[in-house]
Amino acid sequence: MYAVKGNRLAVKVLFKKAAKDGEKLGRQLAFVRRLPLEDVPIARPLAILEPPPFGYVMGMLSDMECWRKLLNPPGGTSQSEHYIRTGGLRRRLQLLAYCADALNQLHGKGLAYGDLSPNNVLISRTPTEHVFYLIDADNLHYESAPGMLRLHTPGYGAPEIVTGCSGVNSLTDAHSFAVLAFKTLSMVHPLLGDWVEASAPKLEQRALRGELPWIDHPEDDRNRSSY
Repeated sequence: MYAVKGNRLAVKVLFKKAAKDGEKLGRQLAFVRRLPLEDVPIARPLAILEPPPFGYVMGMLSDMECWRKLLNPPGGTSQSEHYIRTGGLRRRLQLLAYCADALNQLHGKGLAYGDLSPNNVLISRTPTEHVFYLIDADNLHYESAPGMLRLHTPGYGAPEIVTGCSGVNSLTDAHSFAVLAFKTLSMVHPLLGDWVEASAPKLEQRALRGELPWIDHPEDDRNRSSY
């Protein structure tokens, strides 16, 4: 994604899209542009790029950064220090409330966001502010059937999406939001405890498919996290 100089616009470019994918993207963006999203804090597509490359122009607020900055302390900064510097618990709860409200508005329109993750949410760069914005509106879909639209960010997709048992819907969005909320508040992924971290990648895949206990399981402590 690229900022446009001298304007509150950004351009998202999809470099790896083939021509047939570009046509599908064009239809999807045309669909999104017709949706009643005026009351939802989401960067809507304003224009489609003339291919190649494939992509679109969206409105963007200034002085924003990705949500993932809340989760990744810079080098030399402890997690606790970073937690406080980025607004502490109060700001995190406020941003999560805004995120939950935005998802609720989408679900109330029969839509699923589809790929909620720290990479697809923008927040105000200033720690004392609480501006919130969803991006990647091309993810928006009406609820889909199993086998359809399995796009997800690793670690945030619901197990039924990861395994292909379901398409996107309000419940798969809710799972992604729960992971985002847990990690934002605790700085730990709810499914990746010590058992997973000390094992082969295959065990992590099992955890993300929902086959292992989560780290705060009340009866099964095999995957507790020492963090």
